[in-house]
Amino acid sequence: TGIEIIPTIGHSPLMRDSDEDGVPDIVDRCANTPSQLEVDEAGCSLEQFCAKFDATTRDGARACKRADWKNDE
Repeated sequence: TGIEIIPTIGHSPLMRDSDEDGVPDIVDRCANTPSQLEVDEAGCSLEQFCAKFDATTRDGARACKRADWKNDE
């Protein structure tokens, strides 16, 4: 029928966390993060965060570090 039924036993559909990374889907910027990886407040693992850089190069790795994953520096 094309209608998705979302179970809401004890939880609002807004709090759904499809990839089980601890960040609700409504604010998760990186869908499908494996649940065992550490993520930032946007739901992105370090690998997903640095994907916009070529971290295999020295300049790319530096750019990724300067971008400050998790805003901890």
